[in-house]
Amino acid sequence: MNHLISHSGYLTHLRVLLLDTNELQSLPPEIGSLRLLEKLSVSNNRLKQLPSAISELKRLESLHLSNNLFVEFPECILQLKKLRFLDLCSNQLEELPATITEMDKLETLLLFDNRLTTLPTDIGQLKKLRCLWLGDNFIRSLPRSITGLQNLIWSPLLAPSVTVNGNPLSDPPTKSRPN
Repeated sequence: MNHLISHSGYLTHLRVLLLDTNELQSLPPEIGSLRLLEKLSVSNNRLKQLPSAISELKRLESLHLSNNLFVEFPECILQLKKLRFLDLCSNQLEELPATITEMDKLETLLLFDNRLTTLPTDIGQLKKLRCLWLGDNFIRSLPRSITGLQNLIWSPLLAPSVTVNGNPLSDPPTKSRPN
């Protein structure tokens, strides 16, 4: 299946939509009519972009986009004010927009295995962030504001909610919290 058939308008009461591993190359704009959708998973497909109609999913809390072909961060995601979980692992992202810091409900941000070289300077404004996976990117340093993320666990002895391994960090975190 390369394209999702545009009959999603009939599914207006749908709360969870799982479309993983279907070789989808696009999502129809009608997906925006799924106003009650809380979880959307389209991982393991061939998506390069999202329709702007995604921004109409005002109740969306969980968005799974891993293992696709995103080179640029889908800006329409920034309009999802209730989003708590965002998985963009294993794409080809090179940077995050500075405005990602406006996603103040975000608790989990998974960015493992991309091409990121930096993080937004003010990433520390994501105060509710509990889990941040950054492993296997090209990040050389972490912004100072990351110390403001008080809910993150940095200890390798505990189940870490932060992963930075696989990056050429010049000063990797070694304590339970970075200085």
